[in-house]
Amino acid sequence: MTRIIDARASDAVDHDLVGIARLTRAARTAIGADATVTVLSESFALVAGPVMLESADLREIVRLPAADFLVGPSYRGHSWSSGLWSQGYRRVSVSPIHLGGERLGTFMALTSGEAEPPRLSLMEVFARHLGAVAAIRERGPLDLDSHHYSEALEALEALDRLTMAATSFVELNEGLSQHIAPLFGAATTGIMIHLERAGVLQMLDGSFGAPAAVTASYRPRMTDVSSNAVRVAGTGQPYITNDAVADPAILPQWTTAFSLSRVLSVPLLLSGRCIGVLHLANKREEFSVDDVVLAQALSSRIASHLRYAWTLFELRRERDLERVLVRIATAAAAGRLDAGFLSTQLEDVRTSIGAEMVALEVDGAEEAVVSHGPDTTELERQLLRSAQAADAVATTIVPPSGVGDRGSVSVQGGIHFSGRRVGWFAAHRLGADQLAVQDINSIERLGSLAALAYASDRYRQQRAELARIGARDELGQDLHDDVAQLLFGAQLSLDAATETTGDAALRGGVKQASMLIARADGALRDLIAQWTRRPGLSIVDTISDRVMMVSRDAHGPIEFSFDERAGAAQDVPVELAQLVDRFAREVLLHATRVSVDEATTVHLSVIERPEATFELSIRFRQDNFETVLRLGLLVEEIGQRGGSVEIAADGAHVDVVARLAP
Repeated sequence: MTRIIDARASDAVDHDLVGIARLTRAARTAIGADATVTVLSESFALVAGPVMLESADLREIVRLPAADFLVGPSYRGHSWSSGLWSQGYRRVSVSPIHLGGERLGTFMALTSGEAEPPRLSLMEVFARHLGAVAAIRERGPLDLDSHHYSEALEALEALDRLTMAATSFVELNEGLSQHIAPLFGAATTGIMIHLERAGVLQMLDGSFGAPAAVTASYRPRMTDVSSNAVRVAGTGQPYITNDAVADPAILPQWTTAFSLSRVLSVPLLLSGRCIGVLHLANKREEFSVDDVVLAQALSSRIASHLRYAWTLFELRRERDLERVLVRIATAAAAGRLDAGFLSTQLEDVRTSIGAEMVALEVDGAEEAVVSHGPDTTELERQLLRSAQAADAVATTIVPPSGVGDRGSVSVQGGIHFSGRRVGWFAAHRLGADQLAVQDINSIERLGSLAALAYASDRYRQQRAELARIGARDELGQDLHDDVAQLLFGAQLSLDAATETTGDAALRGGVKQASMLIARADGALRDLIAQWTRRPGLSIVDTISDRVMMVSRDAHGPIEFSFDERAGAAQDVPVELAQLVDRFAREVLLHATRVSVDEATTVHLSVIERPEATFELSIRFRQDNFETVLRLGLLVEEIGQRGGSVEIAADGAHVDVVARLAP
């Protein structure tokens, strides 16, 4: 019975054929063909694209050698070619499917034009990958009761313990090489993680024992199907090669960079999603299909280890950053934040995020604080210059250009506090991984705390300066009082001398000196009166500020109103304004505790009684009122100023009225 399955209809594909169907579909897109066909036997094929084949066609196609040719209505080489021509196809490309010298089928690409497909070189690449997947399908499932599988479970348990204590991906790769690689006879391992946001696969530190710069530079995009790792991750299908150097499905520059001879690659699937790829490499003997099946059986556990390690390292980094921010905040609150302390904390931030350079500058600082590695590159110097004018956060990513080039990422932006730009920051890191949002936020928060600390320090300095000025003024007033007394005494003495002397000329001189001393005494006393006089206040502003402060913590609203005469009173004595403010505060605090569902009203007016008098009325809701207002001293003080306080309750509301004359 002949079976020809449409690889595009996933619901029509048997479970054991899903991998082959995915590769057949992926090949069509990657090669740029109008249709692709995978023939696995004389009676079985999968097609991706609008193509019809007969049983007789499959018997011929399954034995075709590698070829690339045009078809026509009367092409004599193959009986099926005229059928393809009638369906609109003009060019056929063929690549045998095999693994380890065994022919497993034929892979074919069809195009409607006579020109070859855009990426015809990928034909053999996909044919080899199809061979690995087809061989695994024929092998069947793993025997879970086998002794080898039991050893594998013990190795996974050992890897569990190692992952829990790991502090880096280097240690995780060492654990894989120590516990997992021996199960396959492999000499080394490599692990890649799928960075979905960046759309790349990233080789992790410690893979294949290669230097960090080499592993960081292997970062293929998920659209680059010439990469073995990308095909494995993109299709979810494993790959195996026992001659990596000559295998066109393995990129030659990375074969050399990692010293690879034999490679087994499996996807790391977690909840149906590929989060990375595991590579086992350089087995003494050839990798077998049994090795692939075992690796697939272990891959989900290894995927869990990868996800756990990634999350653990991320949380540790965030913890370290939070510790730095706590130290900065504590130092800022204690007034101990100086450039030296900030530089030390910035160094800890740089270490935590793995950056080569982190810098920031905030208003009030004498200069920028910069933390960098042993050398400062020209790129970093340019970044520092451009960051000084930065406002919005901007990120620049430079991808790796080849083996050993890590690439880099730079970020710069303004530091904002309460909506105002108060400084700038910049960071530069080798490796093309975008800085995490948490990393950027931590640098911004550190800058904001530094800006707040410098602003607080300026405020403390200003308060100290005001205190010194106040003390100097008080000292000046005391001195002027003493001088005024001396002048007064001198004037009395001169007056007495004027009365007792008989010399008219001397008497005239003494009288003139007495007049000068009197003028000096008068001017000095006017100056003292000007210094000691306290300015008047607006009583409306005073009550309005009090209502606003109480409202912040009130359970219910407070409404404030005043009449025209009260609003015009701008020079109220300070003592009177302060007394009214204290009275309003005590009443409003009580009102906001007992009146929740209804607004408390405050009204200030000026009445004639018989002279102009301020009347402050506060009305609030309180059932079963009992006088619990603690106004005794305030009522007494208001009475001493000729004022009065009245409290009335009607069972549902309380009215408190205070009257004070200016």
